[in-house]
Amino acid sequence: MSSITIDPELKPGEFVIKSLFAEFAVLAEKKIEMVMAEPLEKPLSRSLQRGEDGQFDQLISSMSSIAEHCLPSLLRTLFDWYRRQSGTEDESYEYRPRSSTKSKGDEQHRDKDYLLERRDLSIDFIFCLVSVEVLKQIPLHPVPDVLVHEVLNLAFKHFKHKEGYCGPNTGNVHIIADLYAEVIGVLTHSKFQAVRKKFITELKELRLKEQSPYVVQSVISLIMGMKFFRVKMYPVEDFEASFQFMQECAQYFLEVKDKDIKHALAGLFVEILIPVAAAVKNEVNVPCLKNFVEMLYQTTFELSSRKKHSLVGTSHFIFTSILSDINKDPKMSRVALESLYRLLWVYIIRIKCESNTVTQSRLLGIVSALFPKGSRSVVPRDTPLNIFVKIIQFIAQERLDFAMKEIIYDLLCVGKSHKTFAINPERMNIGLRAFLVIADSLQQKDGEPPMPTTGIIMPSGNTLRVKKIFLNTTLTDEEAKGIGMSLYYPQVRKALDNILRHLDKEVGRSMSMTNVQMSNKEPEDMITGERKPKIDLFRTCVAAIPRLIPDGMSRLDLIELLAKLTIHMDEELRGLAFTTLQALMVDFPEWREDVLSGFAYFIVREVTDVHPTLLDNAVKMLLQLLSQWRQAVQSSNKGHEGSGGGRSLSLERTPLLGVLHVVEGLALVVLCSCRPATRRLAVNVLKEVRALHTALGICKGDEELAIDVMDRLSASVLESFIHLTGADQTNLLYCPSGIDLQTLAEWSSSPISHQFDVVSPSHIWVFAHVTQGQDPWVISFSSYLRLENLPKHCPTALNYAWMFAYTRLQLLSPQVDVNSPINAKKLNSLNSSDSYVGLWRNYLILCCSSASSSPSMSSSSSTSGSVRCSPPETLASTPDSGYSYDSKIVGTPSPSSLFKHIVPMMRSESMDITESLVLGLGRTNPVAFRELIEELNPIIKEALERRPENMKRRRRRDILRVQLVRIFELLADAGVISQMTSGGLDGESHSLNSTLLEYVDLTRQLLEAENDKDSDTLKDIRCHFSALVANIIQNVPVHQRRTIFPQQSLRHSLFMLFSHWAGPFSIMFTPLDRYSDRNMQINRHQYCALKAMSAVLCCGPVADNVGLSSDGYLYKWLDNILDSQDKKVHQLGCEAVMLLLELNPDQSNLMFWAVDRCYTGSRRVAAGCFRAIANVFHNRDYQFDTVVLLNLILFKAADSSREIYEVAMQLLQILEPKLFRYAHKLEIQRTDGILTPPSALPHLYSVSYYQLSEELARTYPELTLPIFSEVSQRIQTAHPGGRQVMLHYLLPWMNNVELVDLKPATRRPDDGGGEEDVEEEEEAAVREREAAMVNSRRWLRGEGWGSPRATTMVLNNLMFMTAKYGDEFAWSEMENVWTTLADSWPKNLRIILHFLIGMSGVSSEPSLLPYVKRVVVYLGRDKTMQLLEELMCELELTDPVCSAVTHMDNPPYYRITSSHKIPSVTSGTTSSTNTMVAGNDGHHHDGKVKDSNMEDSYTHLDIYSGLNSNLNRQHHRLESRYSSSSGGSYEEEKSERSRRC
Repeated sequence: MSSITIDPELKPGEFVIKSLFAEFAVLAEKKIEMVMAEPLEKPLSRSLQRGEDGQFDQLISSMSSIAEHCLPSLLRTLFDWYRRQSGTEDESYEYRPRSSTKSKGDEQHRDKDYLLERRDLSIDFIFCLVSVEVLKQIPLHPVPDVLVHEVLNLAFKHFKHKEGYCGPNTGNVHIIADLYAEVIGVLTHSKFQAVRKKFITELKELRLKEQSPYVVQSVISLIMGMKFFRVKMYPVEDFEASFQFMQECAQYFLEVKDKDIKHALAGLFVEILIPVAAAVKNEVNVPCLKNFVEMLYQTTFELSSRKKHSLVGTSHFIFTSILSDINKDPKMSRVALESLYRLLWVYIIRIKCESNTVTQSRLLGIVSALFPKGSRSVVPRDTPLNIFVKIIQFIAQERLDFAMKEIIYDLLCVGKSHKTFAINPERMNIGLRAFLVIADSLQQKDGEPPMPTTGIIMPSGNTLRVKKIFLNTTLTDEEAKGIGMSLYYPQVRKALDNILRHLDKEVGRSMSMTNVQMSNKEPEDMITGERKPKIDLFRTCVAAIPRLIPDGMSRLDLIELLAKLTIHMDEELRGLAFTTLQALMVDFPEWREDVLSGFAYFIVREVTDVHPTLLDNAVKMLLQLLSQWRQAVQSSNKGHEGSGGGRSLSLERTPLLGVLHVVEGLALVVLCSCRPATRRLAVNVLKEVRALHTALGICKGDEELAIDVMDRLSASVLESFIHLTGADQTNLLYCPSGIDLQTLAEWSSSPISHQFDVVSPSHIWVFAHVTQGQDPWVISFSSYLRLENLPKHCPTALNYAWMFAYTRLQLLSPQVDVNSPINAKKLNSLNSSDSYVGLWRNYLILCCSSASSSPSMSSSSSTSGSVRCSPPETLASTPDSGYSYDSKIVGTPSPSSLFKHIVPMMRSESMDITESLVLGLGRTNPVAFRELIEELNPIIKEALERRPENMKRRRRRDILRVQLVRIFELLADAGVISQMTSGGLDGESHSLNSTLLEYVDLTRQLLEAENDKDSDTLKDIRCHFSALVANIIQNVPVHQRRTIFPQQSLRHSLFMLFSHWAGPFSIMFTPLDRYSDRNMQINRHQYCALKAMSAVLCCGPVADNVGLSSDGYLYKWLDNILDSQDKKVHQLGCEAVMLLLELNPDQSNLMFWAVDRCYTGSRRVAAGCFRAIANVFHNRDYQFDTVVLLNLILFKAADSSREIYEVAMQLLQILEPKLFRYAHKLEIQRTDGILTPPSALPHLYSVSYYQLSEELARTYPELTLPIFSEVSQRIQTAHPGGRQVMLHYLLPWMNNVELVDLKPATRRPDDGGGEEDVEEEEEAAVREREAAMVNSRRWLRGEGWGSPRATTMVLNNLMFMTAKYGDEFAWSEMENVWTTLADSWPKNLRIILHFLIGMSGVSSEPSLLPYVKRVVVYLGRDKTMQLLEELMCELELTDPVCSAVTHMDNPPYYRITSSHKIPSVTSGTTSSTNTMVAGNDGHHHDGKVKDSNMEDSYTHLDIYSGLNSNLNRQHHRLESRYSSSSGGSYEEEKSERSRRC
């Protein structure tokens, strides 16, 4: 039955009851199936009674509530369900156990019948549970008599005796009969007459039958069916009716002869009358009651007069008679004690005793009989102790002083000396409980104690006894005085202290589950004999705390005692001890810090790692204590908010923060566990610490909480090794905030190292290599403990973790060491120790990471007055914890003692141990580094010693060398060696520590000697040694690296040694074409060697200047690295170039090479060099030619890579201030400076390279000629795509160029009067052309920028580019340059034509003529009409020209050296050649004469040599690339460039 569908259209009430009953049917079916699956021997009450299933209990209670409104229909439905389940649809069903009908048959059928019978009984059980709750509502909702009779009939059928039945369900049959008796008991409250009638009828039927054992048992069963009947005290009618029924039973009691029936009736009378006696405090003069008493009095009096029944008599011999029976057989003594129990209540509570003397005498008699002086026990034995407690309570009600001094003092041995003090468990238990009950009753003002009742527990699980709630607050001296117990209270506290100390010694520590003697023992076997009553007393003492605080025991000792009891063998004692700790935590704010810190220290000391279950339970308890503190604080805060006030925590913050750091330290230690479940608990503890920190309102100080730091780092930690696991990285990429400490603590994908992993840093690769296939948590945990993480942000918590982890490490070491006595007895010691090696390794990592030189806490925690900073010696395990060593062996936590114990284990033959030592010692922090080096000195000497030895010793020494170099590699990777504070670097010289320097040099010599060998061990050593050197250097600031290795020869030797191992990146095999596998994936050994090469090379200025000379070997090596397809190798090359540039500023060849490779290198080489150049200028003010950089920026701004473009923009931002200074430097050399501050460049990262060039040309026109010169140089070496880009961004600069006519004005000497006319004509032509060029592309108006030399350079270089590279590009590139130049200024076209005409007239170079024609075609396409006009003007000239041309070796391969006029001839022949005048006879307007020698032999263009023919004055704006003010330039290339120009 899975579900039942209810029509939702029903009325609400009907829908509710149907839904409720449907849910009941489903749950009942599940419970029946569960019962059927259980063993037949298991009682049904264990599975079905109230309290076992909260959901089912709540459902039954809901049915009880709804029965107020629909009881008849609910009862009918319940009966229908019962019949349907039982298969009994007819009314004539007689209850018969199924198995009783089979006297013969095979065992299989019998078992099946037993099972079916169990099902029927479970149905009856559930039916009774519901009936008990539902029938309570009869007074609120009347029920037809038919239904009442149906219930009665069903119940009384189950009261019938089953003769001859014997089977596994016998006990369950009796349970069901008792359940129906409970149903009858409920029914008597409202339908008493119907029940009475049914009972009398059934009884009469049985009395009419012939007397037989069956009939007797049937009568007894019928009588037992009425045992839950209770007399209704009001109204009086019901009271009378009840005793009328009692009279009828009494009459039967007098008539019946069978003693078993009499005993059954007597028991029934007791059960019914005791509640009546307890309730009746005054005389009840009711006839029916009087008749009942009179009817039975004579008979009972006669029975009591018999000696064996003498339990009642006159007042003077009541107690004497009872006490005489106390020492008789157990059954009789129990009856006597029960009688004394109740009669004493009557004597003291009801009649208030007698005279003092008589009462004193009687009480002394009772006390001496029950608690004999000098005896260790009580009388009678084996009796429930609560009866004795009640007796003392009754006495104390009227005679408190007597009860305390005469009874309780004696029971608790108050005043006994230490020598005579002995544990009397039962007596002390009674005394302590009696004191607590008396004090509680007085403090709560309970008044007189009620008469003792039987306190029956119903078979359904309900109880008739009301549980009393006792006070849980400490009984203070003031409160004791207020209740009149101030004289006794201190004595009881002292007695409690003595009892606790003795019990702890006898059955406390010795019975701890961590004790070796208790291992593999069951509690039932150990808690026997004398131990059992002592443990009962121990339970009482623990439960008495914190109501009673033992006097003489300090707060910390008490907490330690309670904490130890949480690992006691006795489950109940464990629960009581932890409950007491919880009570102290919740109700006593002043105890909280001590409870928490004390419990944390207890876990460290006592709960060892050989008991993982105990450790988990202890951490769970710590977590619960934290949670309860937080809840108590939150409740308190709400209360303060409600009352309008708030509690300030400023005074408490320091101690509270201190205890939280203690718990954090413990959690970090627990995180060392190799079991995810335990780590999960530790994470929860850290989270709870954070929640408590928030609830307490503690302000954040200098230190952070560990959980905050670890959560923040988790994503980056996972990212560092996830690439080795093959796990899905989606969450890490898209939701890094979802990665927290919990994620990594439960991470299961183990990283696997491989030889081609060049991405992982040393600490990841070494850890992954050592722990392949194991728990990956060790990598995460060690990453959290790096210097920049937890040690930086949580020093106090880590200090506690160091102390705790040191203790745990020492306690666990014997389990790991195969030579330990603990493992000597084990047959397979290796396997037994392996399970602890991982945990031991994690402890070692934590110790080495957090070790401090002294055990003192930081200032924030040492000022805490309430946190117990236990001295390290006390952290040693106690002798009972299973270890045979004490605090002297554990030692004081110090790095020196740690390493003295750990380092010698490096010689162990166990690889697990030695590799664990690598991971641990490699995590040593800077504070402990000096001590580590001291302890490692003998190991270093042993490892590097070179002498002949056999194979076994050689192998062992090689392993030692590998482990040693791994340790140093990890230390260097963490930056420990590279710090002066650690002693890794010398404080004065900043050189490497002498020991380490010697180690590096000796290892180098060792590896050089064995360079021809290629074993796996040697490969490992080489790889780790390379990484060691690289890590040392890279963790030192760049400006301090030159002193790391004082001897330059050592640097050079290391560089050459690493080069041997670098494979295709060795300097000996630089040409890539010699390596067929140059694009193959590089392995880690080669990468580490290459990384070390780069680091050593960049460890200060280059030691070998030959390497950076003009054709040095390092350039080809750098090309090789930069051109690698491996990203890490390429990045290494970029860093190498950058550092070389930064560390060698005087090596100009290096920067020239880097700039040149940006144009000439492959895509990867060019990008790498450009990034390096940009980084250098970003890091420092590097002096270099500004124009070269500006051209490089424009060139790289055109790169297709967005990254390179952005780097170019960043470099431009750095360069922009220099541009203005550079232009200003040129301007101040002139007398007519006109430079204005440039406008800001447009927003970068949003403009194209052409737009950027346009803006720069507009802002800095002074740089036009230097830019043109630089482009002219770079275009020869750039690749075709680069040439095209340069020509493109050159266009805006061409707009700045105004060419100057090289041909002087033609004037006749005799035509002086016409000079003004000629000038006017020229000016008119200029104005006309200016008007025609209003819409041209240039932005400069008025005068332009030019000079004769600049004109020559520009035109010659453009002609050279057209001739050499014109065929490479699409026609538009070169054409755009020419047309832009021609279009920028009015005279430019004429001057270009003059130049071309001159070129075409050169007879020595006829091959130039096609290119001249091509330029003319370019011009003609763009400026057809202007070109024709200029050509027509040229054709009108009749002066012949003779040009002298000199051949040159460099482009453009000619030079016009002289030019002179030839007198005009009458024939009118014209010359089409250009005329260049030397200017000897030409004079400037200002009188300055141009030097012809300078014109003839210039090496670079002079900015002062040109004439503007328009204005006839000197022009300043266009400057040479290599003027004296252009910044640094290299002289060797000046002449070559000038020839090219």
